[in-house]
Amino acid sequence: MPRSYLQMPIETFTPWAKGSGPPFYMFNTRPRTEDPCEKPHFFFLESVSNASTSSPRQILTTYTRASPRGLPACLSAGNHSADSITTIQIISPPKKRIQIDRCECCDIVRMDGGKMEVGLRECNIDEIIA
Repeated sequence: MPRSYLQMPIETFTPWAKGSGPPFYMFNTRPRTEDPCEKPHFFFLESVSNASTSSPRQILTTYTRASPRGLPACLSAGNHSADSITTIQIISPPKKRIQIDRCECCDIVRMDGGKMEVGLRECNIDEIIA
């Protein structure tokens, strides 16, 4: 899936006024889908804290799944289902990004049972961003 596709938000809301035409928003959206390979997993912010055991100082942000999706696992070749993940912990530097033209990259640090730990970092110069 190209990066440009992921940058367009999925329509996870409905218009409050029913009309004869399609919903009109101030931005473009992707339509909702029931395809388990494309339907998003919803995680909610649980907490933000200092990751006190790390040096240099890091921020630990925890997200939890509210409920299972109730869909079959994605069966596309090469994909692994995220249905077993119940908690995502993001470890990030406490500094605000200075360079606007550079993106942040991430690494999956650890997966243990239903918990996934992701580390945010500045992208390297020649790193391919897909």
